[in-house]
Amino acid sequence: MGMLATLCILAILIGTNYWFRRSVLYPPFIFCCIWFLDILVLSLNIVEVDPLHTSTLTVISVGASMFSAGGACAFFVPSRVIRTRVAITGEPRGSGRLLKTALIVLLLIGVCLQARYLRSLAASVGGGGLGLLIAAREAMIEDANTAGTTVRWFTYVTSWTVFCSLLFWLERRDRAARIVLGLALLSCLFSTGRGQFLLLFSSLAAIFLIRTARERAGPAFRVARWPITAFLLLFVLLMFTNKDTSKLSISPGQYVEDSLVGYLCGSTAALDLVLRHPGDYAKPGAAPGTLEPIFHLADAVGLISYTPPPKFEPYVFVPFPINTFTLYRSWYMDYGPYASMVLIGMLGFGHTLLYRKARTGSVLGMYMFALSLQSVLLVFFVDTYSSLSFYAHAFVFGVLYLTIRSLPPDLLQSDLIRRAGGRE
Repeated sequence: MGMLATLCILAILIGTNYWFRRSVLYPPFIFCCIWFLDILVLSLNIVEVDPLHTSTLTVISVGASMFSAGGACAFFVPSRVIRTRVAITGEPRGSGRLLKTALIVLLLIGVCLQARYLRSLAASVGGGGLGLLIAAREAMIEDANTAGTTVRWFTYVTSWTVFCSLLFWLERRDRAARIVLGLALLSCLFSTGRGQFLLLFSSLAAIFLIRTARERAGPAFRVARWPITAFLLLFVLLMFTNKDTSKLSISPGQYVEDSLVGYLCGSTAALDLVLRHPGDYAKPGAAPGTLEPIFHLADAVGLISYTPPPKFEPYVFVPFPINTFTLYRSWYMDYGPYASMVLIGMLGFGHTLLYRKARTGSVLGMYMFALSLQSVLLVFFVDTYSSLSFYAHAFVFGVLYLTIRSLPPDLLQSDLIRRAGGRE
């Protein structure tokens, strides 16, 4: 199978998926669009990249077909099942001003501590001024790759600001929502990566498109062009603020072009190496990477003893260095060629069920679907579908927030509490 055949298959799937739902948020539609763009850019030979072989193109084509088939099967689930809601304490009551104020104060403290820690981390490796983000990022990567624990709290602050931003904007676009959005942007910057910006922007865009019923291609593009532009500008800016570019031998424009194409296509070329030489990348005796969060939990409760592998993979050369291998690497290596394709279909089924739930108007459903959008946007780069701990964290956070919001606003003014405070 050549690139032209793969592009034709993906184009047919794109057209079929859009015709089926008329929505740019339909997960199989996004999945196929991402892979179409990836293969198209590779075929243009903009930068030197190792060629893809038939096995890789077949995996991409079959995977897109299975994901689309899984999404279609999700519509056999009756609508009444999708609309079912489990009410814990009822609908949200009051403005929630007290809860929102408390969360804003806590997040503000967290972001300030994050900035202070970032500065101290950079100072420990000799960074300062404009090099602060560069030095801090290098220290964080080194810590994560050695399974360190000193910066894990760092990610929670950013996640909490993103979670709160989505939950606030789902209720109303007021001053509290704008304040938390500002804190989320700062925290994403202090995380020194680009993934958190993608998570924030894609989630807010998804919520807006669902809430305003602008899921068709034309209206959606008129809305999405602004967050896409903002993300690309931040992506380019961060190339020069969190990476050392002082020794570049090419122009800044050429560096940006090569980096963008490398990010888009390099992981696919790296996947090609894995599929052609799977024995070189196998980890005998290691736990399946897609089940790593479950092994972490079992280790935490004392059921097993588990030592996680380094967070980042070793670099391969395609011919430029890269250490990401797309969605397919972990599933293919863990379960083999046939079972992995079945599981990709199940991912499409599950993600589409979540999409259907979001479109029922469920606040929790929209919140979780918005967060999950990043996973399908990054299929060409890494596997985040198996980030079970992140989704569990987000779900618990959302349930707690919505539960507290649904409590009667005068709960703290009950007779029992007034008596305890001496105000009978």
